[in-house]
Amino acid sequence: MTYNDLDIPSNVKVALDSIVDWATTGDYTKSGRGYALTYVGALPQAAMEGQQMEGDPFKGIRMQIPYILTNIQYWKGDEAKASKEVLKEYYDSLSKNGH
Repeated sequence: MTYNDLDIPSNVKVALDSIVDWATTGDYTKSGRGYALTYVGALPQAAMEGQQMEGDPFKGIRMQIPYILTNIQYWKGDEAKASKEVLKEYYDSLSKNGH
């Protein structure tokens, strides 16, 4: 299972695709790339843990987003800015909806 299999908005999936592309281009040991890739890849597990522990997979997803954002902070450019904004907005919407 990958993040593309999760019930998340398509714009979030596009942002995650962009992060994966960035993280796998160049030296993944620099600028948090490897960590970002790890946290994106762990989204299905986080959703499963959220479901098992809280009865809500989106709580697990919400808890994973800050880790992703932290590890893409050195990614620059228009695509980076757009992807970060999508993740921040998604995080805020999950929080506002009680997830």
